[in-house]
Amino acid sequence: MNNLNLVIEGYRKFLNASWEAFEEQTLAFSHDTEEDQNNWLQANWEILVESNVCDWDEYLEEYGNGADCNVNSDRVTKPKAKATHSIICSSKDNNLVTDFFTKEKVLLDEMSFSKFISVKNNKYTDQPPFDWVLLENGNEFSIIELNKVVFKKVIKVS
Repeated sequence: MNNLNLVIEGYRKFLNASWEAFEEQTLAFSHDTEEDQNNWLQANWEILVESNVCDWDEYLEEYGNGADCNVNSDRVTKPKAKATHSIICSSKDNNLVTDFFTKEKVLLDEMSFSKFISVKNNKYTDQPPFDWVLLENGNEFSIIELNKVVFKKVIKVS
């Protein structure tokens, strides 16, 4: 597993370990739990992933929906920074993987990573154990088992 994959796996482990405490705190004190959740996810993405895999002048695309705390920015830190890189996913060993939506076997064509999700009762959810990935390519989405993909950092195409 390369460094990027280790760092992203560390972020996933952090989400799994801290999710319950975050939810308890947010439900007890927040008026907008979805906004707080987006801010929390993005802030930790910037701290735990971006700061470990990017040079000082590189920035990743937002995690999931991005943050809501800064006007005109999906970021928490450095709100004026623009994404220079994307995280994409490819199939491990170029094998076909099953798309949860279509149930078809597909060869991932380096789709952009959006966020970790789980599949429960034949639906996807933003709850642990975060063992699936939501991928996107324009208006197309795929849900793929985490253990079937590898992550790559690439220069963002505008």
